[in-house]
Amino acid sequence: MKSNILKTFLLLILIVTSANAQNKPFTDEETINRLKANLTFLADDALEGRNAGSRGEKIAALFIASELQKYNVQPLGDNGTYFQSFDMKVRRYVDEPKLVLLDQDGNTIDELKPGPDFVIDDSKIFDSKFMKKNAEVVFVGYGITAEEYDYDDYENLDVNGKIVVYLGGEPASNDTNYFAGDKPTKYSSGAFKAKLASDKGAVGLIVIMPDYYIGVWPIFKSLMMVGDFKFMNEEHSAPGGTPYAMLTLDGAKKLFKNADVTYEELLNIRNNGAESKSGNLNIQTGFFYDIVERVEQIRNVVGVIEGSDPQLKNEYVLLTAHYDHVGIYDGDVCNGANDNGSGTVAMMEIAKRFAEQKDNKRSVIVALLTAEEKGLLGAHYFARNFPQIENVVADINIDMCSRGEEDVMYIIGADRTSSEFKTIMEAANAETANFKLDASLSFTRTFEMSDHYAFALKHIPACFLFDDFRDGLHGPKDELQYVDYNKIVKNIKFAERAAEKIANLDHRMVFDGEVEAH
Repeated sequence: MKSNILKTFLLLILIVTSANAQNKPFTDEETINRLKANLTFLADDALEGRNAGSRGEKIAALFIASELQKYNVQPLGDNGTYFQSFDMKVRRYVDEPKLVLLDQDGNTIDELKPGPDFVIDDSKIFDSKFMKKNAEVVFVGYGITAEEYDYDDYENLDVNGKIVVYLGGEPASNDTNYFAGDKPTKYSSGAFKAKLASDKGAVGLIVIMPDYYIGVWPIFKSLMMVGDFKFMNEEHSAPGGTPYAMLTLDGAKKLFKNADVTYEELLNIRNNGAESKSGNLNIQTGFFYDIVERVEQIRNVVGVIEGSDPQLKNEYVLLTAHYDHVGIYDGDVCNGANDNGSGTVAMMEIAKRFAEQKDNKRSVIVALLTAEEKGLLGAHYFARNFPQIENVVADINIDMCSRGEEDVMYIIGADRTSSEFKTIMEAANAETANFKLDASLSFTRTFEMSDHYAFALKHIPACFLFDDFRDGLHGPKDELQYVDYNKIVKNIKFAERAAEKIANLDHRMVFDGEVEAH
């Protein structure tokens, strides 16, 4: 009898100990150890920058899937796997494109280099009649004709058969009756300017980027990197159109070296609101390069933690982060420890916590998405092809969370997509990380620059946690030694708490914002 009592007592101890071991809180120390192990793998040179479609991306996907399986997160991909595979139609340069500058006699005087001086939209194959031909180059101010404002940059100027250079944006004014003051009008649109120039016979377009785009130049540069494959969507699939390049101020300085309009005058127009003027640049250049096409298969990694409520488990809280990066540029591996290795390991950790704690009434989907760097391709594919997308109640996306001030995070989109979502996120933050949350980027183009945007377009409340640390972005200096693991832990606690609140709401949040595709 004593023996049986002792056995029963020991069994009870074992059961209680086991339960406590399963439900014990996650310590910061063990979390950081796991984050370091996972991120050290994902941001290693051996993965060659995790470029979408590359061998490194495939290895990263296998690693993430194996970890989700280890965490008892159930697969939600194709045919009972963790992988949601799809094709990426791609194009790339055969040779590095250059804009060689010639004088009027055809002598080479300088050269614009891709990256520091310009980029070309290589997702398009331009009309062959414009390619591999040199033409005169002319500056046309802002490239605008607006009769309603008695404004014409093309007045008395013949651009037929020439390459036009123009400033991004439109004339600045304090007069709300003149180009709507400080609000952009249709005339600032790149599409408007390109059509106008083409209608006037221009054979090439070069736009000098406004300050905002100069500020995110690393993103543009990496999206259009030489030798990198680019996604080719439907509007890009048919060849045609006028060649188009985007120019930095360094490139403009070379371009305007012998121009009728000096570089200093250009800056005065661009930066100080001086009166726009047009003139010849007294040089020739042309678009000389070839592009090849092929198809790559890429894949999202998707798992699910089923909800505990018989009814609510058919609705989903979606947690997303992109695991791809930009690959190798100019011989250097761009490892993307922060962008977005940090968000990837954060979401993997949150998945582990939900799988162990099982405190979600709604099901929680964790989607590690590919090809964000190619135009949010993995997110758009998931949004268009997940058969129960109408049952997704919210998306919390993390894209870069380990750099900058440890107590500051940007929260983008919650206030733009759902007023209740904004309140929930603020409450979750107050209960956990207590970040100084900055929502100032919600109504800027930054809102469109990460995976949550694909779900916002589906009118799903969506937000994006972002450290906005752009120094070294998409370059070889985004390395492990700069990662702040304590900041990742704070983001994990914040996002986990917010997802838990949404998963257990007794109602579904309402999308009450305005989001349109651009």
